[in-house]
Amino acid sequence: MSGESGKLTEKQNGVQSLRRALGILDVFTFEKSQLNIAEICTVVNLPRPTVTRLLATLIDEGYVVRNPNRKYSLGVKLCRLGAIAQRSRELNEVALPILRELRDRFGETAYIDVVEGLERHCILSVEGNQAVRIVVPVGQRSPLHAGADGRLLLAFQPETTVKELIERNYLVAKTEHTITDIDRLQQELGKIREQGFAVSYGEWVLGSVAISAPVRNETGAVVAGLSMSIPDYRANEQVVATYLEAVREAAWRMSQALGCG
Repeated sequence: MSGESGKLTEKQNGVQSLRRALGILDVFTFEKSQLNIAEICTVVNLPRPTVTRLLATLIDEGYVVRNPNRKYSLGVKLCRLGAIAQRSRELNEVALPILRELRDRFGETAYIDVVEGLERHCILSVEGNQAVRIVVPVGQRSPLHAGADGRLLLAFQPETTVKELIERNYLVAKTEHTITDIDRLQQELGKIREQGFAVSYGEWVLGSVAISAPVRNETGAVVAGLSMSIPDYRANEQVVATYLEAVREAAWRMSQALGCG
């Protein structure tokens, strides 16, 4: 019993420390962008040793900096996170109406993925309205090598990302169609970069066909992938060609809205 209690207390202490650290970040405002430790202690109502310890951690992680005048201010890491959050909001605002258009036109599920670590992460999804449909929920993740939606993103990542996938043994087979051979994967990535799209058949989920195209920002960098997933029994050659054209056109519209071209 004492062991269970100790673990629970440790978890509670961790949550409390996190809340206190976030409380310190909330102290800074446009009007008061630099504060000394006494001012921070007063606002957060915590003893000086506790605030000193939390500030040391925040400084080590890049969220706070200590200036030559011995005052503290927010670190550039928060600027980067803020920029990422702003870009995600922009992407969602641009993408949602276009995804709905695709869904309304074809009745299939359309969604947006971004890279997080060595995985694709679905950040926005509009579920199809067909009686039989593929569901891709927001928050869904999968390794970058498995399926058109992940592999499209992988094709535009640095070569070191592919190397890391291999070193960490990420090239596992989810289905019998998943590409796990390194040479074949490299060939597919080159093909995607050359043709500007990706199509896969049952690589992550059997019975699902994915069609993906890149979304680019104002610099031309690929920041997301736009995909549609459909049941394989509806995916004859003509249907895939029609959907592919529509997905590529929709991805280009999103890219233009983000400043590309």
